[in-house]
Amino acid sequence: MIKTLLSNPEKYKDATDAVKKDITYMPLELKKKLEEENITL
Repeated sequence: MIKTLLSNPEKYKDATDAVKKDITYMPLELKKKLEEENITL
């Protein structure tokens, strides 16, 4: 899937941006989830 997205960046720009956004925000969501469940690392 990633090769397909990278092979034609203009055609799949929206999908590529969505993946980047998911990767960017995942640590923040994980941190929030851990705080909600009172889990400290």
